[in-house]
Order: sequence, then C-alpha cells, then structure tokens
Amino acid sequence: MLQPWPDVPLPDDKDRARASVRALLRSTPPLRDPLAASRRLREFGVMPARGRVGVYVTMSSETPLGWLSEPESAGRVAYVRCRDDGNLELVAWDGVTPMQKDAGGVMAPGGDALVAPSELGAVLVPGLAFDPTGGRLGRGRGFYDRALAQWDHALRVAVTREARLFSRVPTAPHDQPVDVVVTEERVHWTGARGLRGPGR
Repeated sequence: MLQPWPDVPLPDDKDRARASVRALLRSTPPLRDPLAASRRLREFGVMPARGRVGVYVTMSSETPLGWLSEPESAGRVAYVRCRDDGNLELVAWDGVTPMQKDAGGVMAPGGDALVAPSELGAVLVPGLAFDPTGGRLGRGRGFYDRALAQWDHALRVAVTREARLFSRVPTAPHDQPVDVVVTEERVHWTGARGLRGPGR
C-alpha cells in the first residue's frame, strides 16, 4: 500500500535545507531496486508520446534514469548541457560518443549537435528535494530554473526517491515547479501548472 507523502518540512533557509537533506541521505540505505522509478515512467504512461525528452547524466547520489540513458534511446532524448555562460542548452547524443564534463562540471555529450528547445515534449529535472505541490530544491546555481522558464511548453518530470520527498521545500518566486514526481513507489502529479495526468 502506498504510504502518504512524508509529513516532514525543511527549513525555510535554502542552505540549511540543503544541509538537512544531505545529512538525511547519508543515513539512508541504498535503493533495493534503483531502476524502479525509471520503469514507472513507462508503466504509468508519464512521458508524452511525441517530442524529445530532455535528460541528464546522473551523479552517483541521484536516481538512475534507466532506459532513457541507454544508447537505444539516443534518438528520443536530448541531453542537457551547461554552457560557459551558465545557461543550459540541449544536445543530441549518438549513443557512442563519450561524455565529457560541461561548464557546470556535469557529464554531457560533446560536439555541436544542438537540439532546439521547441523539440522537447518533456524534460527530466534533477533536485535535492521535492514537495507535493511541485516545489523543488536544487543545488543553488539556478541553471534549471532559468532554463525551465524558457522551456515552459515541456512536461517537467522529477525522477527521484522517496527519501527526497518532504512536505514543504523552501522556494523563491523565480523557482520553477515540476509537474510530476516519480519515485520507486509513486507517480504523483503535482498540479503546479494545471497538468493532472497522462490525459493532460
């Protein structure tokens, strides 16, 4: 049986909130099934049928994206990459070319095979913590908030784990919410932008 959304708020100060999340995760055991959340993306029809999916190369502390990060999905996805000016762009991957660190220190495809944001149907959004209204606590550099404000036509999906869910995360007016939160146990449509499920 699905448990209620965790009734645990975070501090109002973002730096304190980030420290709280990191401390909690240090004492949280690894996922028994790391790919459970990515399977739910398929099984519950979360992803739109058309358009590319914006993805990122996960860090060791993040929930794996599973099938979306496999070479077989290369034609469907566009990788998010940080430019030297701190803004994000989208780049295609051929499934073979090695990844390299971008200007933000995150792995991404090299090369100049840019993808127009208008091609996006959905974008996967990383984060340290999420709340049931779509609030997202990022790492503090604002890369995704700036990009999502421009990519507002795309469905915003957080693939995360139950340990990163809180009843409230601190947000500011410029912070961009997510539309759906997918974990190893749930698919939760936040209603933050009026989207309520696959029928949308």
